[in-house]
Amino acid sequence: MHAESIMSQSHLQAGSWMKDVANSGWYDYIGAILACTLKAVTEIVTFKCNVMIHCSDGWDRTAQVSSLAMLCMDPYYRTQAGFLKLVQKEWCSFGHRFRTRLALGDAPTTEYSPVIVQWLECVFQLLQQFPDAFEFTDDALLRLAEEVFTNRYGTFFQDNELERSHVVAGTLSLWSALLEDSQTWQNAGYKAEQMRIFPSVCQATYGIWEAYWFRFHARGARLKPAPLPPSERTAPSPSSLAPSPEVTEDPFAPDFLEGPSDHAEPSLFSPAELIPKAKAAPPPPPLFGDDDEDVFAKHTKRGDKSLTEEAT
Repeated sequence: MHAESIMSQSHLQAGSWMKDVANSGWYDYIGAILACTLKAVTEIVTFKCNVMIHCSDGWDRTAQVSSLAMLCMDPYYRTQAGFLKLVQKEWCSFGHRFRTRLALGDAPTTEYSPVIVQWLECVFQLLQQFPDAFEFTDDALLRLAEEVFTNRYGTFFQDNELERSHVVAGTLSLWSALLEDSQTWQNAGYKAEQMRIFPSVCQATYGIWEAYWFRFHARGARLKPAPLPPSERTAPSPSSLAPSPEVTEDPFAPDFLEGPSDHAEPSLFSPAELIPKAKAAPPPPPLFGDDDEDVFAKHTKRGDKSLTEEAT
C-alpha cells in the first residue's frame, strides 16, 4: 500500500512516492470506476433506462459502481445513517469478500486487493467535488478504511453473511459506534437538497486523500483536526438518525426519477440507535428499496442461501 511506502520517505530526500503511485495505476482505476458510475447514472437519470452492473464475480467492481451510483442519485444515502446503510447493504450483505481481499486473520494470497479502500477513495473524490451534498465528512471514510483491517468489530468479518452469522453474535457493531459519535464526522456545511450529482471523471479534478495516504508520515499528524472540546460539540443530526419514512407512492412508477420518492427502506439498526435527540426536518427519502423479493434466489434442503453463497 502507498501509505506504508511513504513511511520511509525523508524530508532530506525526494523519494519516489509519486512515481510509485503512477506505476500502480491507482488513479487510473479510480477514473475507470467513476467513469462507469457516470455512465450508469446517465443511463438511469437521463435516458430512463435500466442498468445491470456485474463484474466477473459480482463482489468487487459491482459493489463499487452500484453503491457510487446510489450515492449520486439518492440523497438519502448521502446522509450519515444512509451512508452506513449503503455500506451494509451493498458491501456486507451482498457478500464482499473482506477476509480474502484484506487477508483478515490469514496470510495474503494472490486474491489480496484493497477493493473497499479503493471505493472509499472514490467517495472521497465525490466529497471533494460536491462538498455540501454530503452530511458526513471524510473522517467517516478514514474511520472505515482503518477499521476494515483492525478486526475490532464483527461488521467486516468473513467473506459473506452466512459465515459472518456464526461469529457476529459475540462481536461489536461498527455502525453503533459511529452513530454514537456521529458529531465527529458530521459536515457542518451540508445542504439537504433533492439533487442528483454527476461526478467528474477528469483526473485534473482529483485530490489526494492525504489524511489516509500520509497517516503514517509526519505530515499526516498535521492533517488531523484537533477534537472539539465537549462544550463546543453539537448533538448528532436528527436528520441522519431518524428512521426512513413510510411508503406513500410506488417507487417503480414510470416517472419515479422525476421527483423525490417516499419508498421506505428496512432499518439496519436497533430502535435505540435511531431515536432522534431533537426535532428537525426529515432526511431525504431513499429512492431504492431493499425489501423486494428476489425471484432468482435458490433454495435447497440445507435452507435459504444468499446469491453470494451460491456463487462461492
